[in-house]
Amino acid sequence: MPMRYRAVFKALGFLLVIFSLSFALPVAAGLWFGESAGSLLQSYILPAFLSGVAGLMLVLFNREEEGLRDRDAFLTVAMAWLLISVLGAAPFMLSGTIRDFPGALFESTSGFTTTGASVIPDLENASLVPRSILMWRALTQLMGGMGIIVLSMVVLSRVVGGSTQLFRAESSVHRTIRMRPTIRQIALTLWAIYLGFTALEILLLWLAGMGPFDAVCHSFTTLATGGFSTRNAGIAAYNAVPAIGTIVTVFMFLGGMNFVLHFQWMTGKLRSLRREPEFILYMLILTGACVVVFAALALQGGAHDLRESAGHAVFQVVSVMTTTGFSTADFAAWPSTAQLVLLVLMLVGGCSGSTAGGMKVVRFVLLAKMLRREIQRVIHPRAIMPITLGGRSVSQEVQSNVVSFFFIYLAIFCLLALLLSFLDMTLTEAFSSAASALGNIGPALGTYGPFSNFSALHPAGKVLMALAMWIGRLEVYPALLMLSPEAYRR
Repeated sequence: MPMRYRAVFKALGFLLVIFSLSFALPVAAGLWFGESAGSLLQSYILPAFLSGVAGLMLVLFNREEEGLRDRDAFLTVAMAWLLISVLGAAPFMLSGTIRDFPGALFESTSGFTTTGASVIPDLENASLVPRSILMWRALTQLMGGMGIIVLSMVVLSRVVGGSTQLFRAESSVHRTIRMRPTIRQIALTLWAIYLGFTALEILLLWLAGMGPFDAVCHSFTTLATGGFSTRNAGIAAYNAVPAIGTIVTVFMFLGGMNFVLHFQWMTGKLRSLRREPEFILYMLILTGACVVVFAALALQGGAHDLRESAGHAVFQVVSVMTTTGFSTADFAAWPSTAQLVLLVLMLVGGCSGSTAGGMKVVRFVLLAKMLRREIQRVIHPRAIMPITLGGRSVSQEVQSNVVSFFFIYLAIFCLLALLLSFLDMTLTEAFSSAASALGNIGPALGTYGPFSNFSALHPAGKVLMALAMWIGRLEVYPALLMLSPEAYRR
């Protein structure tokens, strides 16, 4: 079937128009903190104008009423995320914060994919990194967290057919959502929950002693499981105020949960949590990982007391599994056992329907059920054993997709690690950086640990990792579809 180019370009046009409005917030922040109007005009107003004009032209020249089919929707999502990441690099270069395009692309992609890795060496140098840039970094993760595609569906559901396909393409939830009767209302509900939690965290962090600007920026990047900070040491800069670490831990945990479950427990359906196999496994993995990491730190001796070890273990496990990437300690210097656990958590990731990256817990639930079924078939070869999830039968097509995704993800992970190893990375650095980029985590191990950055990485490595962030955020298939020539055949 031919690709509906006009429908895709029209959808991209609306997304660009909406995206152009996002530049207003860093401009407001810059004016508030006394930055020159000329620099703000160059850094934000110019790319906003170009994005808006390009978007309007795409809409006006593609006015036919065509709906988006599944393939078109996947391509729209993949193209939009790539295009927005490229345009989002403009403020970093035009402000002079990052002078090379590979570095600016890395920073922008890291923001919109909620990865949180950075190439900026000194975030606290006001002459190099103005407050407007810090706000722009945080905003890219706020938008990327729930997905700029879901945000835009509020408009797309009215003006472009196929909004259901767009939601399916962007979301990792592979089951029917019955919260509201329409996709537009689902998007509004999810964003209301998302922004409500964000506002609550801003208030709590401010009350705990964090400055207002820092509270806003960190809240923008916590529930989004992004990890961008306004401080070089990240959350570790606030270790003297334990309440801040506790608040951030809670909201990272919430960001790693399926947002449909948030709606359910907020409407009094607490039992749904106990019946959700993915959430149960999410809790079990977090608990088990916390115990193992705490034991490794405690056995190390001398470096931490038990209370401090427990605090760092819980914070870091939640941060890595939810793919947020915040740090209260340099886990690159932790015992090998603790580092190995964190590396595995980078691959697992959070729940489906969350803002987290990684392969998602639900896929491991299904893989475990499928493995159990195959073992049972050896004992009972004629038995019919359907796979169920949350009381619903899982089709053979979905099962095949899960297995395919698992092997494709691991293949891309190994290939990326191999390519990075050619750029003077050690084996540990290459594999952890590959896991970090593909899983949208942020920090890696070794030279690129939580208290370091990727500024010294070879330009080719920055482009490679940006590509991996994009592939990981789209959960592989839309990215591979866009890179396939067959997708564009008429």
